[in-house]
Amino acid sequence: MPLAEGGAEGALPLCLPGSGGGTAPGAKRLAGPAPTPPWCGTIRLEEAMPAYLIVNITVHDREGFEEYRRKAPAVIAAHGGRYLVRGGAMEVMEGDPGLNRVVILEFPSMAAARGFCESEDYAPLIALRRAASTAHIALVEGVPA
Repeated sequence: MPLAEGGAEGALPLCLPGSGGGTAPGAKRLAGPAPTPPWCGTIRLEEAMPAYLIVNITVHDREGFEEYRRKAPAVIAAHGGRYLVRGGAMEVMEGDPGLNRVVILEFPSMAAARGFCESEDYAPLIALRRAASTAHIALVEGVPA
């Protein structure tokens, strides 16, 4: 992605009306009434878009998986994640999606989601999950909030 003059990689310089304009190098002015308080700065593009871990899981060892279920929420939350779907009721609307137990986690950014997946505090939970289940996991970038 090309950088705006004076901007940081992955950042969009932006000035809102009434902000004194131009305090952020390469900033673009937006039309409209001045916000209160005036604002000018940069928006980190990567951080402005949420990311989702979509998991399709088949549990083979319920007791082993229960330990994972008890421990995972605290680690997910520590990395800024939250559950959107956690194995709830599912109704197939078309075709055969091949889904079993579906979990969808939301993170503030792709970097935060990757950080969770690759973290030292999640590594022992990965071993628990793999011993008790088979999972198919995808990381998907969301749209700007």
